[in-house]
Amino acid sequence: MSYSKLLLLSAILASVEARFGQEQTPVAAVSALQAGAPGEAATLAGGIPSTLLGAADPCAKLELADKIAALGDGADVLDAAKGLVAAEQNFNPFATSVPNICGDASLPATEALRGIVPLIDPAVTGSDTENANSAASLTSPFDASGLSVAEVMQAQGFSNFTLGRAGRKADEGTFLPTDPVVAQGQQDALNPNIIINRVCDQLTNVCGANDAAKTQCKDAQAQIEASGDRSAAVADTFNGLLGF
Repeated sequence: MSYSKLLLLSAILASVEARFGQEQTPVAAVSALQAGAPGEAATLAGGIPSTLLGAADPCAKLELADKIAALGDGADVLDAAKGLVAAEQNFNPFATSVPNICGDASLPATEALRGIVPLIDPAVTGSDTENANSAASLTSPFDASGLSVAEVMQAQGFSNFTLGRAGRKADEGTFLPTDPVVAQGQQDALNPNIIINRVCDQLTNVCGANDAAKTQCKDAQAQIEASGDRSAAVADTFNGLLGF
């Protein structure tokens, strides 16, 4: 495992939908499923619209897709779950210029759903590229090893979005490690020093790093803590101090 980089995630959500109806698109396929306990598919289908509204947590639909995939082993179940992962979240281009995409690398947890990227509103700059990628990913998923959906999208040439994190306020920026091993122990934090401390600890506990590497991390941690800065610049500064 290498050093873990940090990202600052700012979840800025639109509360008004100008392009209506996107939340209904995946519902029919899930409602039609015969897998799972009686009524289970219908219940999950009923939860879809709220995860695709403009102000919804962008990670919520991925959590729901995992539940749908767990209904059974049939191709129809997996296809229905894939449809939700790829679904477009409602978006108001008059209120904001970029969509909100999940930045949690642990989602979706179902391996067969990883590497699928979502459709975005045609009003967004770069939508042609992303929507073509989305269609392709349903049959040929992209490499998503250790990556969030947002990071997969970036790797495939689309980055015109804002990242979001589950469980955080809409206007809250959080820091998190990009290395999945580090992230297992500390998902994200408002204070960058918490994440940096976790990164440095893992150099000893997991990576077996040499003394020079551990000293470099601790020195970088001390500089960040002394600065008192909690802005997005902290992530770049810390990564730079480690040589990224």
